[in-house]
Amino acid sequence: MVPKTQKGYNVVVDLNSNLATIFEVWFSGYKDDNREVQRQMHYRYVEVAVKEAPKERHHLTNRIEGKGFHWTQDKGIETLEFYSSVIFSSFIELTRCSNELMFCGPSDFVMINENMYIYDRVECVMSGIMTMYVFDLFSLKQVGVRLGFNEKDTLEYYMFRGNGEIIGQGATFENFGDHGKKIVMGPNRPPMTGKGQRPVYRPLLTNPPMTESEVYGACQKSTRIFAGDMSAVPSRTTGSEMAGNKLPPSDFLVGKEFTLRYDNGGPVWNTDSMNQQNSAGGARAKDNGTRRSMKPLSPPRT
Repeated sequence: MVPKTQKGYNVVVDLNSNLATIFEVWFSGYKDDNREVQRQMHYRYVEVAVKEAPKERHHLTNRIEGKGFHWTQDKGIETLEFYSSVIFSSFIELTRCSNELMFCGPSDFVMINENMYIYDRVECVMSGIMTMYVFDLFSLKQVGVRLGFNEKDTLEYYMFRGNGEIIGQGATFENFGDHGKKIVMGPNRPPMTGKGQRPVYRPLLTNPPMTESEVYGACQKSTRIFAGDMSAVPSRTTGSEMAGNKLPPSDFLVGKEFTLRYDNGGPVWNTDSMNQQNSAGGARAKDNGTRRSMKPLSPPRT
């Protein structure tokens, strides 16, 4: 980090090719979350006397898409990580959170050579902390840096080493010859040309928390969610990107009843699905001839 500033640089140099990838990082770059670490990648090289500048550069890749790893760092931190796509990864903090909840975060995958890669992720919408490391796919060793404020508002800024094992490989479906050097976001997404821009899933901004009364009021106005298919919903409107993924209507729950208990002392809801004529009170949502009556057995948290 540059003294007395909120920015810094993480540099990865391949001593064999003299190619370098520079991660420029900074805080206070996102309008609604100053603690979230931002990044911008620069693909450069180390200038060497009497040698011409390399024609190639490090680049993004899909070569490691679908791989799953178990990493153990020298500081005792253990994680399960799954490179689920070329722009996101999923991970389980086996040590820090002492549970098996899976999180996801926007990620980058950079190819150094056939066996060396750079990976980073930012825990957006959560603590905003960034984890970045270089790893060898053959020896399964890593070296990296962690920067940001954790869930306890404590600054973490340190380097680490680790050892890993491959625990799985998911299927990938890219075209032959497509090595992921350029990520195509789709026809409805404009190109990301701003500094540090990346796709980020922010559910708390898209769907802010609602109280029971707010949910009830919304259900009285409309229960049409992801109506139609992709062609039936105007592009770039709410639901347009998810409309084609919805499941067909089902009466599987009609006549059934279950209890939903939230963890950490949260509310308890009794849910029963009945036909339209026998619907009871509570927060109701009408959908395809059935109504789901949700009655709180304990006060919900707001």
